[in-house]
Amino acid sequence: MGRIQGLRCWGWIGGLVLLLVLPSLAQAQESVQSGAQAGVQALSRFISEVQSAQVQFVQRVSEPGREGKPGKVKTSSGDMSFARPSRLRLHYLKPFVQTLVADGRQIWFHDADLEQVTVRPQSQELSQTALGAIATVTQLKALEQTHRIKALPDQEALSWVALEPKAAESTVRQIRLGWRDGLLARMLVEDALGHKTEWTLSQWQINPKLASDHFHFSPPAGVEVIRSR
Repeated sequence: MGRIQGLRCWGWIGGLVLLLVLPSLAQAQESVQSGAQAGVQALSRFISEVQSAQVQFVQRVSEPGREGKPGKVKTSSGDMSFARPSRLRLHYLKPFVQTLVADGRQIWFHDADLEQVTVRPQSQELSQTALGAIATVTQLKALEQTHRIKALPDQEALSWVALEPKAAESTVRQIRLGWRDGLLARMLVEDALGHKTEWTLSQWQINPKLASDHFHFSPPAGVEVIRSR
């Protein structure tokens, strides 16, 4: 009899413990779900509230190893600025001076060492790139038309969201955006060939007044200009 009462007692205690634990589990699950949505919310606010910006960046490109050889990592740095919906300026300072300018009609790329400029129509190409996906769209709905947006759990003190291009011919496989305090702190890009590019972004200036010629590019005298259609 005592043994039966003991079993009942333990059963009652177990039930009480379960009642106490379940709310905590539910709260933990709700917290995880809330954290997973934080990246999407940060992306949405960034698109709607940030119309122009300037930022410093460090870029690391990892190439996969081939034929038994280890992969390589190339590091570069510079600054970027953009003005929605169609203008972007990317200025590499190290290790080589290179400038990319999207002026709304054309994309210019200047390699100072090669003394060469390539120019091509901008069309919709910019929005398909990792930087263009966050710097040129004006509404989250527009981004949803070209990318699958997936909420990710918080990691490394950042709120994450993944973008996957819907276009079958896209060279980008996935873009992961890590947010801190409403600003983009890291961007991880993986392409179809296995190359991985990591951007670390800092010193944001939000909605600055940019000069009217900031996104204008004129080829320097004496450089070769290659035009493509």
